[in-house]
Amino acid sequence: MLDRLINRLRIWHFGHVCRHDPGRIGLELRRMLAELQGPARWAHAQNLMRSGRAGDYPLALRAVAESHWKITDSAEIVRIFESLTEEERDRIRSALSFVLPQRLG
Repeated sequence: MLDRLINRLRIWHFGHVCRHDPGRIGLELRRMLAELQGPARWAHAQNLMRSGRAGDYPLALRAVAESHWKITDSAEIVRIFESLTEEERDRIRSALSFVLPQRLG
């Protein structure tokens, strides 16, 4: 029961950060990528960047949620992202695109 409470608190905190401090999402992505070395870092960043459809970066958001908040339920991450206003989504997209490599061409 305590584990469920902790998980719910982590999900709530992740949603709170998405709404009020999207720059922190970018910071956590940077930290996560900094732990990787050399070509592995570049390959992982490329994979996260390519996952974006219309700039949403679903794998990047999921990777941050799993890495920092230990949230493994993809449905919860999607639910949080869909509950955000368009302005909040744009701020998260901006924070993630600042860290991830840009597409060429």
